[in-house]
Amino acid sequence: MNLFVKKLWPLAAIALLASCGTEPMQQAGTETGNGTSGMVVGIDGKPAIGARVTIVPVNYNELQPPSGDFMIATTTTDSSGRYAFNTPIPGYYNLFGESGAYKAYLDSVCIAVRQGDTVRTVALKKSGSVAGSAFYSSGRSIDFAFVALQGSRIYAAIDPNDGAFHLSNLAPGRYCAKVITRTNGYFDLPLTVSVEENRSDTMPTPFLLISNSVTSLMADTGGLWIGTANGLANLRNGNWRTYGLFNGLSSSRINCMAVEKNSATWIGTSLRLARIKNDTLSENFVPQGISSMMNITALAADSTGNLWFGTPQALFFFNGTAVIPVSSSDGLTTFDATGGQNQLTAISAIICLKGTVMAGTQHGLYLRDSTAQWREAPALKQFSVSVFSQGRGDTVWIGTNEGLFLCSNGACVRSGPADSSLVGAVTCLALNRGDTLCVGTANGLYYCVNSQWVKKDLPAAGSCISALAVDANNVLWVGTNDGIVRIGNNTTDIIR
Repeated sequence: MNLFVKKLWPLAAIALLASCGTEPMQQAGTETGNGTSGMVVGIDGKPAIGARVTIVPVNYNELQPPSGDFMIATTTTDSSGRYAFNTPIPGYYNLFGESGAYKAYLDSVCIAVRQGDTVRTVALKKSGSVAGSAFYSSGRSIDFAFVALQGSRIYAAIDPNDGAFHLSNLAPGRYCAKVITRTNGYFDLPLTVSVEENRSDTMPTPFLLISNSVTSLMADTGGLWIGTANGLANLRNGNWRTYGLFNGLSSSRINCMAVEKNSATWIGTSLRLARIKNDTLSENFVPQGISSMMNITALAADSTGNLWFGTPQALFFFNGTAVIPVSSSDGLTTFDATGGQNQLTAISAIICLKGTVMAGTQHGLYLRDSTAQWREAPALKQFSVSVFSQGRGDTVWIGTNEGLFLCSNGACVRSGPADSSLVGAVTCLALNRGDTLCVGTANGLYYCVNSQWVKKDLPAAGSCISALAVDANNVLWVGTNDGIVRIGNNTTDIIR
């Protein structure tokens, strides 16, 4: 009997933690057409009579069925071991054979529109099983979660106590899987399940990243730091390490990051300043309860070992012993001689050059040189500065709410494509080793090479670019509101 499914499914109220995508894994069978048919043989090589044969779309899983029209069809083999499907919907399907304890699996069978085509003979084998564990990146167990095999109707529950799951009685082969949970806001990462004939195996624990909403990225000599709305992750030498409330952060929202010359990593959160050194996290650098020192919005380390950090209320620097506020006594009274107004508020970006510190704010740009006096950059007065990136020598690229500026020898000039509508508010910047300036905006990613501007089309991910970083291998990492895009020389990957 054939079973056809034609249904418009509602959006699932669950988020994916690991994904293998929906593209065919490989062309394992020959193409088939209307009147799809084939043969099933047993382990003795003889026709399998009464074997159950099912085809399932490659992008289907039982817990998150795709939207639109699709087909799941089931039939049985006849006295000669042959089966046939009548008038199937064209597309890519996984084919499953079953006869008692014996199974068969053929992935990515292409059903075309030609009549009379056949699938290669499917041979039944002894089934196998796999077991594993899945946890949140903090190491905690996952509540109400499942592992679903993509392109099948097979899934297994994850034990909320120890994270264990077990997939049994499976046809030998290689499957894509998803860890599915009701908790929102997590990355999807590939999870491959390999089943061997007549074996019970244990698969590696899948790593489940911490949030889909990327807020900051930073590359250092050893790896990549990923700040999100729900914690911090570090990718180093192929290994992941994560930090969140469970690990001692006072706030899991990461606003900014900076690396110090002694290899310490500084983290600005929505509450406090934190440091990670030798894998140890500490937050005892800023007195608690002082509102002007909370919600760290910008960080930068200078060559003398001072750490500069900004908040909505003020600018500070940490000299290794004490946190010192920068106030109107540092020369800012020149901006308003009558009121002594401190202009260094609403800090949004900081960069430290040789002998110079630049502080970007939501109302302009301010500079401090060897005279220790702050002055305003008139060209950016009333602009909201979002990000800095050092170019050649002491030149600095400056991203603002109204485009891109280049600052050199104290002069700042607007820089952008001929059609200024292509690049609006700049959210992030990165310069690779080929002197290509990468510009992230709310509308996408742009490259600037030798004054030529090109918009870089990204694969399916969030269009709002929130963070950029270039690692030691000259790979560009692009943070979005819906995961990370990794752009290498010849590859582009999505991490969700």
